[in-house]
Amino acid sequence: MTAVFELLGTSACTLCDEAESLARPVVEAFGWTLVVLDVAEDEDLYERFGMQIPVLRRSDVAEVLSWPFDVRDVEQLAVLPRG
Repeated sequence: MTAVFELLGTSACTLCDEAESLARPVVEAFGWTLVVLDVAEDEDLYERFGMQIPVLRRSDVAEVLSWPFDVRDVEQLAVLPRG
């Protein structure tokens, strides 16, 4: 089963747009899916990550990347062993 990367942000976040532009090509190069989630639409996500966005996480491991992150950080997250 392929893990899913989740990019947590909001629709009015320019850093989130930048994070998506950076992360999407890397995630897709590894054959994975990137899903963009708006923390403003989920109370639990907002409470947990609202002050840290953009945040990139992988569905099958506990690791998360908080901004700023770069291509190398995303690649390292992509190659982590399954949790």
